[in-house]
Amino acid sequence: MSLSCLRAFLPTTINYIKLYDDNTDIGHYWMGHGTPPDCSSTSPPSPSSCVVCLQQWVYAVCSDLPQPVKLVMEASSQPLEILKSDCPRLLGDSMVQSATESQLSSPDMRERWLIFIPIFIFLITLMVYCIWKKYRLAK
Repeated sequence: MSLSCLRAFLPTTINYIKLYDDNTDIGHYWMGHGTPPDCSSTSPPSPSSCVVCLQQWVYAVCSDLPQPVKLVMEASSQPLEILKSDCPRLLGDSMVQSATESQLSSPDMRERWLIFIPIFIFLITLMVYCIWKKYRLAK
């Protein structure tokens, strides 16, 4: 299951929140009255759906949405500014999820490791060589 998440900043008063695709007129991905539930007590969404929850900010957590999708979130009939973000901790999660996968296995992190490992090996080799040369000159 591939999760994608958006974060919104809440206005001071909330009466009604809805999340929908601006590209289609077919229903809503999520609708609710009042403040959304806490993310830690919200289950992950089923495929092709979203849940909205609160964890300092309001999050929309969506699972396997069809492409292209232009999600819009409204609170009390006012559009909210939403940004892509890491996903909050949901009910049953053992760790925080990112938008698609854990950060340690993300392509960016793997690329960093591919750069750092050879540099680290080079520095260790250089250090051993310098110590060996210093020891050899001392004799």
